Amino acid sequence: MAKPKKSPFDEMYEQFPYETPLTKEIAIRNLNTLSEAFENGHKLALMAALNLCAQYYLPMPDWVSRAYCEAYQSVRRAKIKSWDEAFGPPHAPGAHIDRIAKRNRDRFRVWHEAENMRTSEPKRSIDDSFFAELASRLALGQTVTRELYYEVKRYLESE
Repeated sequence: MAKPKKSPFDEMYEQFPYETPLTKEIAIRNLNTLSEAFENGHKLALMAALNLCAQYYLPMPDWVSRAYCEAYQSVRRAKIKSWDEAFGPPHAPGAHIDRIAKRNRDRFRVWHEAENMRTSEPKRSIDDSFFAELASRLALGQTVTRELYYEVKRYLESE
């Protein structure tokens, strides 16, 4: 029997492992943020929390367990019509999924390559020439590269 062909998704995970001590620590902190978001009516926060628990082998907080069971039972008992109603729609109406997926992949690639550049040249300034080289390495536009870099930087600094 032939080995199944690897998908680009598999290759991405091999190249950029998600389970690192830093990402696990961020996941744990994000569970508290997601709890607050869920309490404020953001249903999709529950799915994000479930993903973090599964991905990083974290114990499921009580709020996640209770909220998931309640939503699941509401659908199964026909109290509500759909999974989207229970957990929130995964994307905004009219969203272009391919664009969202590409931006997500590119965001990670930009941060990863920027960290490689900064490690090899620790005294290098984060300036126009840095973003020009980074964009060139990744075959992206310089403006998009800068935007994606700062999106990740702001996210990490907010933690």
